[in-house]
Amino acid sequence: IMTPSLSVNIKQRIVQLQQEDLALQEIADRLKVSVGVVHKTLSIYEQYGEYTDPSKKRMGRPPILDDDNECYLKSLLESNPSIYLDEIKQKL
Repeated sequence: IMTPSLSVNIKQRIVQLQQEDLALQEIADRLKVSVGVVHKTLSIYEQYGEYTDPSKKRMGRPPILDDDNECYLKSLLESNPSIYLDEIKQKL
């Protein structure tokens, strides 16, 4: 089972905490991630100067919806759980 990828915000926070001279275990405890994730994130940042490995391409189809549309859909469905798909399509 693959775990969901970390957000860039968490990866940035890992690098910031490491620059504050915190130990890997302390960073992992604060951000509620594994030490392995902290180590891997720091290794990628050290090697590439980026938060994600540029050599690994995203697999699959690119997302159709952006973050704003996704948030809008979630709030729309929370406020009206029985809405029909054609109504959602019109509102988008």
